[in-house]
Amino acid sequence: MLELGDEVEFEARHLGVTQRLRSKVVEYERPTRFVDEMQKGAFARMRHTHEFQPTASGTRMIDTLDFVAPFGPLGALGALIFLGAYMRRFLKGQTGS
Repeated sequence: MLELGDEVEFEARHLGVTQRLRSKVVEYERPTRFVDEMQKGAFARMRHTHEFQPTASGTRMIDTLDFVAPFGPLGALGALIFLGAYMRRFLKGQTGS
């Protein structure tokens, strides 16, 4: 189980490219939320908030991803045109990557 200060490194394939990312748990409020921030990876910055809400049928998880694309203004344009929608689909498990 993750705790405050833990770091996790994982590998994922996005858009045909295998990437390695390291994140650190920077906030932890068990059992309702935790936040991890990218320490190493492809983005200029990434912060991922995981919130857990009880429901009548179980638990609802809400993911909020705040990121800055790499490559400055060119990356910002790519995020606006494509990357934002791709990351939303990724969080919903709909990318096939």
